[in-house]
Amino acid sequence: MACWWLVLLLSLLEEVNISFPFNVEVSEYRRFSSEVSSLFGYKVAQFNSTSGQRLLIGDPGSNILCACDVGDRCVNITLPDIDSASHLGLTLEVDPMSNRCLVCGSANPHNCFETQYTNGACYIVDSNLTVSSKSTPGFEDCQNADVDLCFLFDDSHSVGEPEFEIVRMFLLNTIQNLKSSTVHFSVVMFSTFPKTVLNFTDYQLGKAEEKIREMKHIGGFGYLYRALRFTLNEIFTPEAGARQNAKKVLLLLTDGEVNDVNSGATEAADKLKVTRYVIGVGNNFKAEDITELPSNPKEHHTHEIGDFSQLEAIFKEMQTKILAIEGESQDNDCVFLSLITMLQFTH
Repeated sequence: MACWWLVLLLSLLEEVNISFPFNVEVSEYRRFSSEVSSLFGYKVAQFNSTSGQRLLIGDPGSNILCACDVGDRCVNITLPDIDSASHLGLTLEVDPMSNRCLVCGSANPHNCFETQYTNGACYIVDSNLTVSSKSTPGFEDCQNADVDLCFLFDDSHSVGEPEFEIVRMFLLNTIQNLKSSTVHFSVVMFSTFPKTVLNFTDYQLGKAEEKIREMKHIGGFGYLYRALRFTLNEIFTPEAGARQNAKKVLLLLTDGEVNDVNSGATEAADKLKVTRYVIGVGNNFKAEDITELPSNPKEHHTHEIGDFSQLEAIFKEMQTKILAIEGESQDNDCVFLSLITMLQFTH
């Protein structure tokens, strides 16, 4: 009982919430500065150079990359072939395995036939603070090659009149939006039997809108592979206006009902070099039921939407793929760029 007063004191201290301060010793801060814009310091990364530890500091406002040592001294790293719109330093990532840094910026966006592309530039800085030449990963330019694009759409009994009208408006809007491009269009509808709505000659003669407005919903069963064979034989031919050197693209729109088998139709399409995209609509569509139809890789050429009202939105996403000229590059720097980009999205 002799220490009852100590218990009372502790209770009082707890009641009035008295805290006892303590000091934490911190290192002296460093102030880095350079004759750059107000965006200096937008991105900062620690970097082990051959001359010691450095801070790499990006400045998207002036397209300057600075290397600063622990003594507060900063030097500008010269980046070759850079333009004023690149906003360099929006991305600044260090790969600790190779001890290299990736610095990127995005240029001003530009429009290509209703599709907006944002091209940018990237550089790699090594441990000697040596800068690589400019790289443009994912660069997209306006399509210059000719494209013959055929819309093959499902007109079976599982598609109602309201859905049919949505498809009609989608076709009219798409052709209108891309009329100034190098894309030529054709349209085939299919059920038990396929039917040409519009071939490439009709499109070249300016009859697209007339032909699409005249088409009528018929109904029937979904003989998809029969329709594909018909399209290869009747649409992608010089007699139907297909151009000899044009890139051939088929866009299939279906709700998934298939009443026939392949029987060599997709092999014939591969031989003609027809790139095939599939848009599956509704809950009845199952990608595994038509694995032979889309081009490889299947996952990049197959898209699913909930209903027909989403057609316009999904086509805008696919449009860049369809119109893009695909390039190939497998050098080490491109592999490094890809790995760093993946790292950013997994943080």
